[in-house]
Amino acid sequence: MAGDAPCVYVAFPSATVEKARAACDAWRARGYRSAVFLNEGLSGSGADLEMTGAPYPGYWGSCNRLARRAVELGAEIVVLAADDMDPDPKLAAAEIGRQFLERFPDGFGVMQPCGDPQGRNLLGFGKPAAARICGSPWVGRAWIRRAYRGRGPCDDRYFHFFGDNSLHDVATKLKVLWMRPDLAQFHRHWLWGHQEKTDYQKRNDKHWATDEERWKKDKAAGYPDGEPLP
Repeated sequence: MAGDAPCVYVAFPSATVEKARAACDAWRARGYRSAVFLNEGLSGSGADLEMTGAPYPGYWGSCNRLARRAVELGAEIVVLAADDMDPDPKLAAAEIGRQFLERFPDGFGVMQPCGDPQGRNLLGFGKPAAARICGSPWVGRAWIRRAYRGRGPCDDRYFHFFGDNSLHDVATKLKVLWMRPDLAQFHRHWLWGHQEKTDYQKRNDKHWATDEERWKKDKAAGYPDGEPLP
């Protein structure tokens, strides 16, 4: 293990500086550093690492760019989250990070906090959304460097949807997925009634069908693009 207080970043894209800044503050208060990918022309999130660019590479492309850069800056673990998501309220980043590295000392692992109870009855799944996919995962340095043939911690061929399904399935296939119902990263998503759906979220909907089709093909083929670098 790399020391008493692992360097843990939270990473997410954001189209709103105010939301990004509030999220950075909330995570920083729990001991996390922050990495934010802002829409072109925006700045001032207060993140430890702030990136921007055009065209927008999508959620998963943004997360890959942020995670790879965070590792260059010393991150041992990166949490892929969102600007409407809260850190676990009970344990600080350092304590969860130590637990992660005890489980995955080489850093090649994925951990999904799944104590957020929301979405249990969505589409008849019968269990919370956080327990079905890797929608807010912790990924180790080696996973970030080696996963998906070295492209990054997630499959950036997906634009906005189903990358969390892929990550869950690929990490399961590689036997490095740790589901944590004792940890909760509460998601204040519009789907659960916490806010109105924004215009940019509505624009993302056009990618649903393409992302879903890709996921179905990838799953049927056994996720060949999910193989890690040696």
